[in-house]
Formats: sequence, structure tokens, C-alpha cells
Amino acid sequence: MQRIMETLLERRGLAVWVEDRLLRLLKNGATVHMARGYADYVYGQEPNYMSAVGDPFAAEHYHEGYKLAACELGDLTMS
Repeated sequence: MQRIMETLLERRGLAVWVEDRLLRLLKNGATVHMARGYADYVYGQEPNYMSAVGDPFAAEHYHEGYKLAACELGDLTMS
């Protein structure tokens, strides 16, 4: 039970940190698409290539966010 509580607190801490990071990115001029890419990486989502269809700049920003999260956080897969 103790380990379950620790895991829940770790995930809650990560969620709070991610929310703060996304707000800072947006405040510093990141686009919504960049923030979406960042969040998708953090929450273990595969890149969503369809999220920016028809808008090359949005697709580029999405992938920049995804790559930024990967660079900042490293591999988040749990074994």
C-alpha cells in the first residue's frame, strides 16, 4: 500500500510540474501546438501526426514541443 501511495504522489507531482511547465512555455511565446506536443510526450502518447494536418507551421511546432520534452525529460517509459 505504501508503494502505491508513493507512486500516486510521484504521478501527481509530475502532473503539477508539467502543468507549470506548459504555462511557462505558453507565457514565453510557445504556441498551443507546441504545448500539445510537449504534453503528449510527457503523458506517453505517440506523436499525433494528425493534430496539425493542413498547417505546416502547427505541425512543426507540435514536433518541436515533443522533441523539447524528450530532451528535457529523457526516456519516461517505466519498466
